[in-house]
Amino acid sequence: MSKHLDYYLHAYARGVDKRLIFLDDHDRVRFLLALTLSIRPQSPSMSVFIEQIDKGHLTPEDFTLLALNKRYGKPILNILSAILMPNHFHLHLQLPAPRINTHVFRRLIGSYTKYFNTRHQREGRLMSSTVKTVIIMSDPQNLHLSGYIHSNPVKSSKTNINPLHLVNYLWSTYPQYLGKPAPFTFKPGFTFDTSYFCNPQPILGEFSSPESYGNFVLSQTNTNEVLNPKELIDQSE
Repeated sequence: MSKHLDYYLHAYARGVDKRLIFLDDHDRVRFLLALTLSIRPQSPSMSVFIEQIDKGHLTPEDFTLLALNKRYGKPILNILSAILMPNHFHLHLQLPAPRINTHVFRRLIGSYTKYFNTRHQREGRLMSSTVKTVIIMSDPQNLHLSGYIHSNPVKSSKTNINPLHLVNYLWSTYPQYLGKPAPFTFKPGFTFDTSYFCNPQPILGEFSSPESYGNFVLSQTNTNEVLNPKELIDQSE
């Protein structure tokens, strides 16, 4: 990976007071939809997007990956890995420069918080802070981060997934890495999956096969090693 002029970041945020930020699948799908829109430069706000669907101005045919990129532009950053946990989320980012457009995160967190507070009848901040980012300093760290993110459901007591069933944890890009992305439906006929926002090739290209990467991730479930002393991994549980 180091032969490319790219930069890699770990981005993460958790609920205020470590509260749950995803209460059910509806919340998780809504967050992933917000993520899908937030990384595209010409996408409308979530409220406008939903209104366009409700008024029939957007059809399921307008929501294919190809149509989405044509209408709203290709993503301005590359998400290599992602996962939603009950009280936090992780994103693994590839960028052309060592700075990220914070507007993406403001849109994402603002849109989701507004939705969450309305749906669950609450007020105030949902996340404990703005999204934190850590620059990844080496190729081993980059691979370790992807494995760490995807092995989270095994290590967390809030999910406690059996390592052999990790591919069944739908709220992760790990199933996509193994060629089994789960479909998410947010309105009848409007379905998407993690390929709408994730490109795993820079990581998968370091392995001989998806199965080899899967074995690597399973090996990460047995270690708590942290390769970056400057908070590569945030213990967000």
